[in-house]
Amino acid sequence: EAAGSLNILFSDKTGTITKGELEVVKFISAQNEYKDFSNIPSKLSNYLLKTIMVGSSSKIVYDEDENIQIIGGNQTDQALSSYVSKSIGDFSPLTAERKIVFDSRWKFSADSIEGKTLIKGGAEVILANCDEYLDEFGEQKKIDKELIQKKIDDLAKQSMRVIAFAIGDGEVSDLEENITPTLAKNLKFVGMVAIRDDIRPEAIKAINECQKAGISVVMVTGDNLQTAKAIAKDSGILKSSKEVILTSDDLENLSDEQLKEILPNLKVIARAKATDKSRLVKIAQELNLVVGMTGDGVNDAPALKMADVGFAMGSGTELAKEAADIVILDNNFNSIEKAVLYGRTIFNSIQKFITYQLSVNLTAISIVLFAPFVGYEMPFSLIQILWINLIMDTLAALALGGEPPLKTYMQEKPKIRGTHPISRYMIWEITLSSLFIIAIAFTFMLNPTIKEWFREEIFLTAFFSFFIFINIFNAFNVRTKGVNIFEYILKNNLFLAVILLIFTLQIIIVTFGGEFFKTQPLTINEWLIITLISFLIIPFSMGLKILKKAIL
Repeated sequence: EAAGSLNILFSDKTGTITKGELEVVKFISAQNEYKDFSNIPSKLSNYLLKTIMVGSSSKIVYDEDENIQIIGGNQTDQALSSYVSKSIGDFSPLTAERKIVFDSRWKFSADSIEGKTLIKGGAEVILANCDEYLDEFGEQKKIDKELIQKKIDDLAKQSMRVIAFAIGDGEVSDLEENITPTLAKNLKFVGMVAIRDDIRPEAIKAINECQKAGISVVMVTGDNLQTAKAIAKDSGILKSSKEVILTSDDLENLSDEQLKEILPNLKVIARAKATDKSRLVKIAQELNLVVGMTGDGVNDAPALKMADVGFAMGSGTELAKEAADIVILDNNFNSIEKAVLYGRTIFNSIQKFITYQLSVNLTAISIVLFAPFVGYEMPFSLIQILWINLIMDTLAALALGGEPPLKTYMQEKPKIRGTHPISRYMIWEITLSSLFIIAIAFTFMLNPTIKEWFREEIFLTAFFSFFIFINIFNAFNVRTKGVNIFEYILKNNLFLAVILLIFTLQIIIVTFGGEFFKTQPLTINEWLIITLISFLIIPFSMGLKILKKAIL
């Protein structure tokens, strides 16, 4: 139910907002663009192939129809391997002498092979350390960084993810290999690939539903600023110029107090690091917000654990799944929206059950306490009280626990942290409904006209049945906030089954309970009178709801 109370949701992009079906669209050198790997000049394609081969953990296999399939590795590895294999078929991974594994903290990987350093990673990170580029013949020439950066920005505006490739002289050991390794200078720019990952159409709708539900959706992605901005606009996360987009570096330069000020308008974190997620959760919780976080990697585990609701992706690591509260099997943002809806449904069902349970409790206790003062020392026998408790606790929980998830719940404002499950309206409803049932109950016991309708020896049996029936009818009132007590009732077949069961068992208990239940059989007319008097709770509750609507 905590998912239904989310105030802010920090969401990954790849596979959650987008389809997660990465495809290399083209290769861009410093001079030209090439759609197919086979068209890339051999000097450049050789370096590109080796960089992909040495850094890939994907495996190319053939299915029964001899079609190539890519298995293993992450989605980027699979996209790069697929791009190459379409032109050259199968290829085997190369073993690097030493390597620096890609990490979101430094945004690149580096491998040493045949006396060269092969590097791939974020385009801006790689480009910043390149002084030269390789032309089509493998010759080194002075690089025009502004021209390359313009190409990167143009691709990013088309929601393309850009990965750059470069080579350096010497072994990987020439890199500053420490906790946060840095690239050596004087790298040679080989080129870059543009990777497309289309937005899920259903995610756009789901994001809009979450926003209408009062949940602030923030996209946290490793993509560069322009790509992140384009995807955020296309997916509906970014809607106005007042909303804030930050990079991980921007985030680091902000104090906690500054971040708290801009958090309500924050929509995108680009070039994000795993440590950024934990900080965002901490700051949001300090603002008393209920925080959701998505993640799939090992580095995401701390943030998933810290968040009020951690959503791990089904394709993610086992550590992420262990740290999370909910696993989204299809990796789809649409499923997160459903989790919020079901969370709100659970919370509403809990409130309905509390309303019903407290109403029965208050009326039963009041009748038992005050009945002796009007001449009825024991209006209910002990076994009858046990039956009332069974209805109140077990059967009512079953009936009200099966309420359907209604889209109207997504129009409610999210609950703030510390919200009590018993609202002011619930207190009003419980109090007035209980007072009405108590008033009807004592009228039933004391009114001479009503007494004349029943035989003397069965009067307490009639009163016992009246009390059960009026509380059953009240269950219809409790299950919906609207005036129509039958609203969506066919979507909760369990409710109808339980109500019918209680009615049936009550008639059986009264008819055949005898000495055990302290009851006497009733005539059809007596059952009809009891039912009509009990039904009075329905129009009374309708009046309360109409009054509430008029006041609020």
